Amino acid sequence: MDTATGRTTADHTIHAHQRHMTWDNSREPAIRAAPGSVSRHLDAKGYEVTTGIGPDLMEAARNAVRGMIDCLGVAQKMTPEDAYMLCSVCADMRISEVVDQPNWVVSCTIPRLVFA
Repeated sequence: MDTATGRTTADHTIHAHQRHMTWDNSREPAIRAAPGSVSRHLDAKGYEVTTGIGPDLMEAARNAVRGMIDCLGVAQKMTPEDAYMLCSVCADMRISEVVDQPNWVVSCTIPRLVFA
């Protein structure tokens, strides 16, 4: 970084012959992770999980978060505002089911490790 001008310069090399890594003919970038390698450090104490179910994906996601806020209020004695902030920084949202048309099942998970 040039401190006089405040500008930063970076060198990049573009390899036109390389593509994203994919497997099993996936059309999108994909990875294969070793068992437990993605979240093993969070798995030791398990997870708190709530679900939202409905025909609209976004509404199902909102309902899963609302459920988590309610559960954290009861189980951890958290205010709704504190529970919402915790969900914002450490909850994982997952589409758990799409086969029950027209409904989506969305899961909201928080590792219990954050309460230790």
